[in-house]
Amino acid sequence: MPPSPDDVKRFLLASEKPKVRLAISMLYATGMRLDELCHLRCADIIHSSMKIYIRHSKNHSDRYVPLTESIWQMILDYWYTFPAPERPREWLFTQQTRLDHPMDKQWIQREVLLLRRSLGMDSRISAHYATRCYENGMDLLTLKAYLGHSSINSTCIYVRLAASYKEGFVNPFDQLEGGM
Repeated sequence: MPPSPDDVKRFLLASEKPKVRLAISMLYATGMRLDELCHLRCADIIHSSMKIYIRHSKNHSDRYVPLTESIWQMILDYWYTFPAPERPREWLFTQQTRLDHPMDKQWIQREVLLLRRSLGMDSRISAHYATRCYENGMDLLTLKAYLGHSSINSTCIYVRLAASYKEGFVNPFDQLEGGM
């Protein structure tokens, strides 16, 4: 069972570390893979078109994911937490000690684990980006493009229909004027 929206919100707001809060928020808001997030370059965040350019994603193809205004504001807030000479220039998320290297996946995974434990959350909590987008009305072809899948079958694996979504479905037959 995916986490409730309240659980997701509680998790996203729980970290007091700006880097962790932005990283997990971006994962949830964009559907980016962790490796893609770690290797995100500042130049690939395109505010003018509200997109994030993902280089060499899964299947070695490039793609764009949407950039929301709230994520853009979080990026700016994060960027300004650094003294001017230490602000990210190449990588949005750098290693803790080496500002010229991208963030380690293991570091953010460890931070997420510690955060989950501090909140007493199930270890299986995940973003469920594809599920939430689909439940909110995104069509499968758009979702496929955002996730960078080469096959719609791959996208369908990640789409889970929540009970509330199933209950809201109306069979086209039942919509016929006057029924049969």
